[in-house]
Amino acid sequence: MIFIYSLHNRHTGVVVYGNEYYFGGGIQHAPAGSTPYGTPIRVVDLGVTHVPKDVFEMYLQEISPRYTAETYSLLTHNCNNFSNEVAQFLVGTTIPDYILQLPNEVMSSPMGALILPMIQNLETTLKAGAVPQVPQFRPLMAQPLQPVTAAKSEAPTKSENPKTTKNAVPAAVKPAGEQQKLVVNGVVGDPLGNARSKVQEEICNEFAAIMATGSLRASEAAALATRRVMQRYGNTSSAVPQRDPLGNARSKVQEEISNEFAAIMATGSLRASEAAALATRRVMQRYGNTSSAVPQS
Repeated sequence: MIFIYSLHNRHTGVVVYGNEYYFGGGIQHAPAGSTPYGTPIRVVDLGVTHVPKDVFEMYLQEISPRYTAETYSLLTHNCNNFSNEVAQFLVGTTIPDYILQLPNEVMSSPMGALILPMIQNLETTLKAGAVPQVPQFRPLMAQPLQPVTAAKSEAPTKSENPKTTKNAVPAAVKPAGEQQKLVVNGVVGDPLGNARSKVQEEICNEFAAIMATGSLRASEAAALATRRVMQRYGNTSSAVPQRDPLGNARSKVQEEISNEFAAIMATGSLRASEAAALATRRVMQRYGNTSSAVPQS
């Protein structure tokens, strides 16, 4: 899900595994709904991830040198760029374009030329007072596939009427099969637990085998491991049934994105994040636009 938190610029974070992950002076995380930015006024569902938590945390460690206090830029390298990259890694989709394009809209406005020097001076001051170091992301204990949410908070405008959320923040990318629960004798149980655990275990084993070869980075190995396991089952819903009536179409698009991603990475010309963005764009262009392949609500 995506939360937007400020009057003039949008802050976003990704909620998954019960935590909100965001970029601010380094990669940070906190229990969903408890970050310093308060309660988001809008939450966007990004989909379901099959990436295990420990693999995701290895990915965060890998990209952390690119997300430090020294690399932060309000206009070109901010929390929204982080949320977008993480969303592509977890579910192969991007955050809404109107969030990513906000800096361009601001700088192309009549006030842009006046605002830019102020922003640059502020960034210079902040960087001068920062301690040069790469933040260490300390992974927690591995847990089952969990919901992923991108959080964003923004001031409501005349054209938008976002619904204010309560204290509890729902997850934007839900782990496979998490939606269905059964209550037996007062005990809540997950009828899909065995199937989901089996898929996750296979992904972890595949990931370990690929990493043992030493030929790929963690992010590349995670994408490849997930794709291989999903291909064994034909599509995601065959292993872990979903209530999504568009599951087959969505799985087909995500599979094409994964294949395109693998092909681009094989050339060795792009980084994982760049390859993911290019793969997504190519597949979406084949279908004309995103909604024609995977209708959005």
